[in-house]
Amino acid sequence: METVREKVLIKKPRKKRIVHNPSVLLPYPGPDPTGETNDIFIYLRPETNGVEVESALLKVIKGNREYAENVRLVYLANYPGDYINSKHIIEHHYANKIKAAEKGKKYFTESMIRMFEDHYSCSFKKAKIINPYDAMKKFGLGEEGLFNIWVDPEDFITIYGNSIKKYKGYYIINYDIPALLHKNNYLTDIAVMLFRIYFPWEKITEMISDMEKTLKENGIIAEKKPVARVFHYTKSPFEQVQDGIEYLYNAGKKDPLEISFIAYAAENGISIKDILYYIKNPIVKASLAEGNLENTIFEFTKGMNYREAAAFLNNII
Repeated sequence: METVREKVLIKKPRKKRIVHNPSVLLPYPGPDPTGETNDIFIYLRPETNGVEVESALLKVIKGNREYAENVRLVYLANYPGDYINSKHIIEHHYANKIKAAEKGKKYFTESMIRMFEDHYSCSFKKAKIINPYDAMKKFGLGEEGLFNIWVDPEDFITIYGNSIKKYKGYYIINYDIPALLHKNNYLTDIAVMLFRIYFPWEKITEMISDMEKTLKENGIIAEKKPVARVFHYTKSPFEQVQDGIEYLYNAGKKDPLEISFIAYAAENGISIKDILYYIKNPIVKASLAEGNLENTIFEFTKGMNYREAAAFLNNII
């Protein structure tokens, strides 16, 4: 019986293809280890009009004096679809969602079970939880068909980054994975930008909101369409590392020390090994003022600067 991971990889063509390396339009100058800035990756979803969206986002920055003075584009590259697929970049990025779909109920921690039962008012033990590929087969749906199933808010929940949709008595975990992988094929490129930002997260959030507003006002995206469907942006230092590992191209070499948060950690005696471990195993328990809480390292450190994110490691139980 095929696992979810095997079903993902089996979609890759067996025929050998020529792989084109990313085109770096603006070379990366290197990391900033000072902790005085925030490096934010923005990459455009493959189904978007890359040139149009990229232009609109840059206009938002140039058209606002505060943004223009504090936001510096330090890296710009185009990732060909054949490179993305040959390196399994999307699979790596969504590795934890794929793992959750693969393990099903076994992936759930006690707090995840409580959240599931509280939301759906049902017994987790009796709940019929299935992975998205089995759901496609069971309901006769394609990737987009499964992705676009509309359900009431009470039939949907996201638990630690894992999307669960209740449909016809079944709970489909990470129903979006097939569509996400299907959209990233050999014919779709991804534009990647890296901004070095000199103001705090509150302003970054404001800038992203202005970008969303501009895209909707110009009809580039529908009014009700979430901006996450158009572009991804880094939301924490740990997510910066995750994004940088996959999308910071340096002649094919992967050196975590080229990522600013890792460079900051190296200069301040913080364990790089621990940071990389939690990127791959993001669900953690932490001792905080509110008590012992569980969530992903990405959510816990969302909106933190490098110093705060590094200090958070001391709270992990």
